[in-house]
Amino acid sequence: MMMKTDLRLTPEQEAPWTTFSDKVMAYASDLSLDRARSGIPELQRTAVTGLQYIDQATAGARSRVTKLEDIRNSANALYETFTPDQKKIADARMASVISPRPDPQGTTAGGDPPHYP
Repeated sequence: MMMKTDLRLTPEQEAPWTTFSDKVMAYASDLSLDRARSGIPELQRTAVTGLQYIDQATAGARSRVTKLEDIRNSANALYETFTPDQKKIADARMASVISPRPDPQGTTAGGDPPHYP
């Protein structure tokens, strides 16, 4: 089930939720693009030197850190609006929203299919 549904957000929580959700989805999209690029056969890739590759990898890592910091900031703002019951749900689900770990059967370590907000 979707985390948003489980949280039963109040109208006042919708705006911080949207900010958080948008940031998570942007991060997930970037990760998908990175994974797609890594699947391109070497012969079809643009040739780069070893140093250019390291520069690209470093730039990608910086971008991911920035996006994760944005997610953290929006998650903090959202979390502050939660009731104790909502915090329990968020505590149990937040890590899988940011970093789902699928097993070979396509489920996360907790048995649920990977999900985003």
